[in-house]
Amino acid sequence: MPDRVRVGLTGTSAWADRIHLPGLCSHPQADLAALCGRNADRAGEMAAKYGIPRIYADYREMIEKERLDALVVSTPDDMHYPIVMDALDAGLHVLCEKPLALNVEQAKTMYERAEAAGVRHMTFFTFRWMPHFRYVRDLTRDGYVGRCYHAHFDFLDDYGRDTAYGWRFDARRANGIVADLGSHMVDMARWYLGDIVRVSGHLATHVEREGVDGRTLSPANDA
Repeated sequence: MPDRVRVGLTGTSAWADRIHLPGLCSHPQADLAALCGRNADRAGEMAAKYGIPRIYADYREMIEKERLDALVVSTPDDMHYPIVMDALDAGLHVLCEKPLALNVEQAKTMYERAEAAGVRHMTFFTFRWMPHFRYVRDLTRDGYVGRCYHAHFDFLDDYGRDTAYGWRFDARRANGIVADLGSHMVDMARWYLGDIVRVSGHLATHVEREGVDGRTLSPANDA
């Protein structure tokens, strides 16, 4: 790994603005070389804010031209698989937002390709890096709290009640709230307590949402 890592980022969401870009810009070994986003105005604003020298509308062009070492994938879920696979084919290290893919077959293929390429790869589970969660992890790992007989994880947020179109609740593009927030709860359960043996899931869709351009929405779960 070079002393300074040339990083490209795909995605110009509020999450990229709040988390990924500040983190990359503050790291002394990260050289944030380029940003890719489908909205040129939004990408230009974020590039100016963080001093990113070049922006792209096509991630393939960014990979081809920028001599990147690594790529951060912070896009809607349905774009994770193709972007990651192209990045791995180019020999890049990859950090991909969760959920890793739309289904287990895609995720398995991504993992196997990354392992075969011999690159660094990871999924971005934010809570693992927060001090209070890491402290609980230390207490459980070291046996301080004793044997765990039952654990209950909740993640509540009100944006699931919004009736406007959002790709997270479009079943063609994502797997709803179980993939968005639920993936954190599954990861924390495994991180604290070990692997899962059996699963029972109950998903529901309570809110009627608008589709794109007046089309009927195939809804994903919101609870």
